[in-house]
Amino acid sequence: MKPLTFKGFLKAYLTELSLCGSSSIRKLEKEVDSNLRLSEPLVLYAKMTLNEEQLSKIKNKRVRGALKDLESYNDVEQALQEKRLSEAYRKVYNSYLVKTNRVKNEEHTKSLMLPRIKELQQKKHITNYRIYTDLHLNPGNVNDFLTNGNVSKLSLKTAEMIYDYVS
Repeated sequence: MKPLTFKGFLKAYLTELSLCGSSSIRKLEKEVDSNLRLSEPLVLYAKMTLNEEQLSKIKNKRVRGALKDLESYNDVEQALQEKRLSEAYRKVYNSYLVKTNRVKNEEHTKSLMLPRIKELQQKKHITNYRIYTDLHLNPGNVNDFLTNGNVSKLSLKTAEMIYDYVS
C-alpha cells in the first residue's frame, strides 16, 4: 500500500469536511464561507495543487487573502514542518501526522497492554487456548501476540477484546 502523502490527506480531508462531498476546489471555495472548517485545508490544498494562473482565478476573498499570505512559501509542507506557518495551518498538518503515525501508535498501545494481559492471564489461570477459542480468534496470531509479544499480529480492537476478556 502506498504511504499517505500530505496532498492525498488534504484531498480526503476536504471531501470529508465538505457538505457537498467533493474535493473540487471550485465547489469548495463556494462553500468555504458557510463551512469555515474548510478554510485552512482548502488553502493548503490549493497552494499545493494549482499553478499561478489557476490560483489567480480563485474568486473567494477569504481564500484569495489566505493564499496571498502564503505567496512567499514555495513548499508549504516544509514550512509546516519547520513551524513557519500559523497555528491554524499546523493543526491541519498535525492531523495528517496523527493519521500517518496511527499504526505505530496502535502498536505502542498494544505493547503497553500486553504485560497487563499476561499478568491477568496468570492471576486468573486463563490459557491462550481458552482466549482464542472463546473469542473465536486465529490461534496462531493470538499465540504469537501473547507468547512472543508480536504486536503486529493483532489489531488494536482484538487486543482490547482480549484485555476485556481477561479482566
